[in-house]
Amino acid sequence: MDENTWLDYTDGESIPFNQDGMHKIWFKITDNADQSLVAPLTVNIDRTKPAVSFGTNGNDAPAQSASTT
Repeated sequence: MDENTWLDYTDGESIPFNQDGMHKIWFKITDNADQSLVAPLTVNIDRTKPAVSFGTNGNDAPAQSASTT
């Protein structure tokens, strides 16, 4: 991943991402006849928590503010 290094992968295993941002993962699949297929997958990792805030409610009175957890 990202470093042009092939690593073995076991089905169901987690793939660790140490940094936010765009990452390219290359999968190489080889069958019993030793034929291979290589396919890329690009993912965007974003661990920033979303936040929502509300302004006035039309009556010029402040509304509640909220954020997700």
